[in-house]
Amino acid sequence: MIPYLAHRTLNLFGFGLGTYVLIAAVAVCIGIFLAVKEMEQRKINKKDITYSLISAFIGVYFGARIFYFFSPFGLEYNWYNLFLPWKGGGTSIGGIVGAIAGISIYALYKKQNIWNYLNSFALSAAAAFFIARIGCSLHGCCSGIATDLPWAWYNLKTAALTHPTQIYDSFANLCILCVLIFLRKKGWFKKNLVLWFLMLYSSVRFFLEFKRLDYINYNYAGMDITQWLCLGIFIVSLILLIKRSSKFSLKGKITAAELNTVLFVFLGGILWDIGWLIRDVPGYGYAIAAMIIIGFGLFLYGIIKLK
Repeated sequence: MIPYLAHRTLNLFGFGLGTYVLIAAVAVCIGIFLAVKEMEQRKINKKDITYSLISAFIGVYFGARIFYFFSPFGLEYNWYNLFLPWKGGGTSIGGIVGAIAGISIYALYKKQNIWNYLNSFALSAAAAFFIARIGCSLHGCCSGIATDLPWAWYNLKTAALTHPTQIYDSFANLCILCVLIFLRKKGWFKKNLVLWFLMLYSSVRFFLEFKRLDYINYNYAGMDITQWLCLGIFIVSLILLIKRSSKFSLKGKITAAELNTVLFVFLGGILWDIGWLIRDVPGYGYAIAAMIIIGFGLFLYGIIKLK
């Protein structure tokens, strides 16, 4: 077990600063930096870069807040608390949906290619989530369920042993970022980067929810609200990717072999991830081990073939 104690505030020169706010600010700055660099490479002019960033920020804020206030966590707050950042919290899924809405609205208003804008934010989103989840671990939110695994966090305040779900999430987003960086080098994938991010993130988050307290406290028909949303995001993203894949295949820009290779990477990663998340389920040790090995093998095979 790993000793753990949340540090919600950090004293700097006599001033108390929330650790999550500090880490989130770092995540936002890095996200903006990556988004700007990506949009510059995609030949988007500086004015549009500025306004699309503002649109994304507004979308993230209101998306995260609205989804939070309509969740079981936000029922105790009034509607005007939406405009008070220090009241209540936010949800990552809501932030993603809000960002997509804000960026898309601006691109439509400017009569420009929506995908060119959305794809510019894929890397920055993965990087921002990777860093922001570290802030969650310091703040003590997004906690995991009880476990007796060797790497369980031992809360020095409550004496509870729990899954370090914040670190799981952070590491998963780091892996997603690495995959996106690799896929970005391929022309066709670069044009669908945001869809790959949405499918990877929603898949990881769906299975990660089983290890979070949210799943136990707010379960609807076997899944919590976040899992239902992740399932919807995954299905919509997959349909759009298939449609865009068919379009590019007809134009000779991607072959069936390349699509199959990507399928190996994606399915292998999903199997690997599921096996890793359920590895402590009793009575299925060999089956879970086989799932992890097969998933990793498919993933590695696909990555090698992509080269």
